[in-house]
Amino acid sequence: MDRHYDAIVIGLGVMGSSAAWRLARNGQRVLALEQFELDHRNGSSYGSSRIIRYAYDHPAYIPLAHSAYTLWRELEAESGDQLLRIVGGLDFGAADEDSLIATRDVLADSDMPYDWLTPAEVSARFPQFRLDEHMMGLYQPDGGALHASRCVVAAARMALQHGATLQTGARVTAIEAHSDSVTVRTADESFSAARLVISAGGWSGPLLRTLGLELPLQPTREQLFFFDTQDPEAFLPGRMPYFREHGSRHELNSLLHFYGIPNIDGCGFKASIHTNGEPTDPDNTLRSVDESVCETMRAFFRRHLPLADSPLKTGRVCLYTMTPDEHFIMDRHPEHGHIAIGAGFSGHGFKFGAAIGKILADLVSRGETDLDISLFALSRFATNGN
Repeated sequence: MDRHYDAIVIGLGVMGSSAAWRLARNGQRVLALEQFELDHRNGSSYGSSRIIRYAYDHPAYIPLAHSAYTLWRELEAESGDQLLRIVGGLDFGAADEDSLIATRDVLADSDMPYDWLTPAEVSARFPQFRLDEHMMGLYQPDGGALHASRCVVAAARMALQHGATLQTGARVTAIEAHSDSVTVRTADESFSAARLVISAGGWSGPLLRTLGLELPLQPTREQLFFFDTQDPEAFLPGRMPYFREHGSRHELNSLLHFYGIPNIDGCGFKASIHTNGEPTDPDNTLRSVDESVCETMRAFFRRHLPLADSPLKTGRVCLYTMTPDEHFIMDRHPEHGHIAIGAGFSGHGFKFGAAIGKILADLVSRGETDLDISLFALSRFATNGN
């Protein structure tokens, strides 16, 4: 077997699968290496659903979202799979909450449609919700839900269809960067390529250290919960938007951010706390959920979503990989321009996966990308790891 390729991709989560798809579609001879099986549960890409939205408090994410919506539809057309469902999105919080106001202002400045709703108006439109008197709701009709695992598998399948080689059970043990190529080693094999994309999720930090980059990438253990609810019909797409709550003080006086996604595939109403934030080793993460966190979730329901206050159907654990500012890292290696890095997606990157895959493919193929990604430069963090 010829072990030299035009490009190697490390990691077959949503970013890596999308990068492999774009590279192979552009005629590159691609090898994608995944240490587990495709669509595994150990990282950040597995599951029934993820939010996709334009509602962001930083304007850099609006063009990235535009690209993502377009490319997910492109992948749908190519694969024949339904990947994205428009369900609408409801952000809410205290009327003077900085992040909520900033999100509204970014939408306004970007000429995106939205409605600024009082608690009574929210309840009239979506009877599931009960907002406190001091709150406001921000409804954005283009918000949606992605079928997460289906997205990963579709991108990987299209990469295969365009000639990529996907190798699972292949954990990378070493990377050697040369002036115009790379060598990538697993426990049993060695491969070379002209270009390399690193999109290894919670395992990115140690790999990047071998290339002289010390980046503040902290994997965290996050918990997801699925509920049957007291009125299942009320939590289906068409009647229930996704929601994001902007800051809720609980009894320990820490700031929590709750979110939820309608039941798009029969798994139940999905809800969680964004950045619960427990540091973890991705190879040794406790995979069962904590009853206390579930009860915190249900206490939130009793206040704002009373019909969701119901017994837990199922729960599971996934990983975030956090950066200090919660913005992504998408860049080329400062010394080896033929290596592109996608990391630190901080619990809100999946929605952009199709666009990020294209960005990473463009960075290694053309040395640039059409979108402004200056916010995501690794130079804001990087120190020499040697």
